[in-house]
Amino acid sequence: MTTNESPSFTVDAADDGDGILINVASNGERRGYRLNGAESQHFFAFFRELHRDFGTRLPHFFAERSQFLDTPQHWQPLLTENVSPTILAGYGDPAVLKTDGGYYLLATSNDAPDAFPILHSEDLVHWKHKAFVFPEGKHPEWTVAGRRVGDFWAPEMAEVGDEYWVVYTARQKSNVLAIGLARSKSPLGPFVDNGRPWLPPTQPSSRKLLPRRAKGAQTRRGEIAFAAWSAVLRSQGAGRSMHHRLHPRRGHPSPKLPPSTPGA
Repeated sequence: MTTNESPSFTVDAADDGDGILINVASNGERRGYRLNGAESQHFFAFFRELHRDFGTRLPHFFAERSQFLDTPQHWQPLLTENVSPTILAGYGDPAVLKTDGGYYLLATSNDAPDAFPILHSEDLVHWKHKAFVFPEGKHPEWTVAGRRVGDFWAPEMAEVGDEYWVVYTARQKSNVLAIGLARSKSPLGPFVDNGRPWLPPTQPSSRKLLPRRAKGAQTRRGEIAFAAWSAVLRSQGAGRSMHHRLHPRRGHPSPKLPPSTPGA
């Protein structure tokens, strides 16, 4: 029996004006690439060139539909189109909270002016945009906001006592990512941030929240944020937590947090 070893790569990257220079080496081969920007389409093109030069997996963005497995019939999408022109970064890292008043969906906003869109639905089919966790100009003081510097990721909402809590990842002014916590009496806000990172940047775990350009940042960020949020909810005895959330590594539904007794 033979074992297929994954190739190893050495990657060096540096800013180059508005673009990025990336040098990649593997198995004695070396290639240089210049990205004209730092948006998703630039990285898609970069990974397509890596596929051409090194035989890495072609991004699904460029793959033919016939190469995909059929979606199981019992799966149904929550969203198939943008519900508001003010939502500029799509619906990455979606998380849904079930309440007595319906369902609330939050999503990543990256560097959009308004951070973390809040959508509402009565049936998980029809959605309406209702608010943002942090509208433009209302971002927490400890975070950086704005085009190409803001980094607002993976928000999740839970009902804790008579409040609604949102935990999220954001970039500090020191350029280090951290986990924040904001609270409101309503799932539609207004939300008031704690005023400082909930997971202090001096702790080793927070430094594992890697910048988005680093390979593996998505998975590691998700694992840490999920673990941190679990700890918050367990310590506070949250009655309801997120649903329809995929486990960051395995792609299965995240386990529902067991009920706990406040102060236990």
